[in-house]
Amino acid sequence: MGLPEDLADQESELASLPRPEPDAGLRGRVLAAVRGELRRTASSRRLVRGGFWSFAAAAAAAALFWANLSMGAANDTDWDFGPPREKTQLRAAAERIRGLVPELSEREALRHAVLLRAGAGLVMVPQVKGPAGRTELPGDF
Repeated sequence: MGLPEDLADQESELASLPRPEPDAGLRGRVLAAVRGELRRTASSRRLVRGGFWSFAAAAAAAALFWANLSMGAANDTDWDFGPPREKTQLRAAAERIRGLVPELSEREALRHAVLLRAGAGLVMVPQVKGPAGRTELPGDF
């Protein structure tokens, strides 16, 4: 599959035209410019490669990656844990939640039931704040 005849003629005509040769000093100038750029990038690369900030950025990226991975794994669990009695209670609570909020998916209703079950066993503990030793219960403003 070649060029059409008129384009092939134009190509051969252009190829037969005389071409000016580059200046004799051009090669030396290009090589000197390339050497200078290589030196400049090598010295800047040394500054970027090492050092505390490079390590800190890599450590932060790794921590964010693993946090994202663990959150994805945690969100993909089916929450079927505990004895069978608790499972039936959780499923019943999830059905009650879905009865109240029908637009929730079954999985989301089960998640809310687990969260409510986890919060039900918490003990209210006074929090001592301030120099006077005034105690405040959680929820006091």
